[in-house]
Amino acid sequence: MGELNECEDRNLSRKVMLKRVFKPSDLPRLLDEQKALIRLRSKHVVQLLDVVSFKWNNQDIRCLVLEHIQGTDLDKLNFKADEDYQKTLWQIATGISEIHAAGVIHRDIKPQNIRRDQNGIIKIFDFGLAREAGKDDKTKSITGTIGYMAPELFGTKTISFTAAIDTFSFARTALALLGVQPHNEKPKAIVAGSVIAAQPGLNAEVARTLEACLDMSPAARPPMFEVAKLLGRDLLRDKHRARVGTQKQAYELNASKRTVNLTFKNQGSLSIRYDGYDFKITALTGNVYVNNTKASVGMTMLSACVITIGSAAPRAFVTFDISNPEVMA
Repeated sequence: MGELNECEDRNLSRKVMLKRVFKPSDLPRLLDEQKALIRLRSKHVVQLLDVVSFKWNNQDIRCLVLEHIQGTDLDKLNFKADEDYQKTLWQIATGISEIHAAGVIHRDIKPQNIRRDQNGIIKIFDFGLAREAGKDDKTKSITGTIGYMAPELFGTKTISFTAAIDTFSFARTALALLGVQPHNEKPKAIVAGSVIAAQPGLNAEVARTLEACLDMSPAARPPMFEVAKLLGRDLLRDKHRARVGTQKQAYELNASKRTVNLTFKNQGSLSIRYDGYDFKITALTGNVYVNNTKASVGMTMLSACVITIGSAAPRAFVTFDISNPEVMA
């Protein structure tokens, strides 16, 4: 569409990228990118720093001044189905989720438009095809990168589309990073279970999510904020800790010590188990309350609460506190 030139911002002593187009017919794409990036503030999206206009050889030149991202495009990196791969997917999904939250549809998600910087941060760029959801989300031609485009974008009439096209492209990108390159044709429905069969090292829930993202029906694809949430949740599997305190003793639950069994004479008992994601009540007897709410088997424990066991004095009181880790990009 145009060219990118590395330049120096002398006022702030930093490198920037200058993006411009050559053909007047490509100017609308540059303006679309400008419009999209003005709406976005995300650590996973290239930042628009300025817009400059000037005359050169009797031509009016308009340029976007973009953040300089020192790093490597994802199509140049090698991945395998491990934690680094899943963390990369989580960052991509988070970026797309934030793009959608701003009312923007990218329309050209692919490894060549995503870069990992020197600090390991994933950045999505090239918004030349971006559209505003609910406003100019229609097209009269097949526009995008075949192989990553959703099936609903193929047609000869005016096509309306939603953010679900980015969800489809995300899943295609996720598979491409594992070496499964898309065919240069209109996509076809995949067989359920085919992703995990082809990538046995991939977490089963992640594989099912990617298959859902590749559904031929846009309405059946999960929103990207749900995809990001699932990927982040799975990255934290077995990394939580909970401290359980009674009047006589303190216990810690974690991936090595998953279950605690508490028994209080003449009052009741309680068992809590860590399943890798949540701490849940697995058994109880007597009257047990969690923050004044009657407990039941299967209840997920709150991050910080007081458990009361017994209906009459002397009741037993147990404190429960979860140390929640975070996914760091």
